[in-house]
Amino acid sequence: YADVQYAEGRTLGAVAQEMKQLSLGQVAPEIEGEDVYGKSFRLSDYRGKVVVLSFSGNWCVPCVAMYPREWAFVEQLKGHPFALLGINTDEDKSTLKKSINAGKVTWRCWWDGGQNGPITETWQVQAYPSVVVLDHKGIIRYRNILHEEIDEAVQTLLAEMRTDHRR
Repeated sequence: YADVQYAEGRTLGAVAQEMKQLSLGQVAPEIEGEDVYGKSFRLSDYRGKVVVLSFSGNWCVPCVAMYPREWAFVEQLKGHPFALLGINTDEDKSTLKKSINAGKVTWRCWWDGGQNGPITETWQVQAYPSVVVLDHKGIIRYRNILHEEIDEAVQTLLAEMRTDHRR
């Protein structure tokens, strides 16, 4: 059935291959985009750190409810090989700027221009908030976890990283 048309001119085979590339144990696809100030950055710039990718938007009440926890987590892990990176799906860039200027969002974010933005589409995000955790090698280790599960995943991966560096 790989050649069966699915959507947007893609076949089921192509969709299956994309899903495989986003599964646990795979190297995360590159993300390259701009923040709200137009400065370009890439996911691979953060290789060597445990990375939490947080897909969210100010239009999403549960996403905004996570901001204080994410802020505290970033503060707690300052000085550690860790990065929280947001993929913001607000349609208007100024909405994200307001959150940053108000100190609600203190981590680096790609502005993706809406829920159908290129990063969100590539990562096949269907629900919000959506969180993906990568290890220091850029491998997808956790998907669709929230709250304490994120904390535990990051601590586990930081401990693994320390063990790897001792070898």
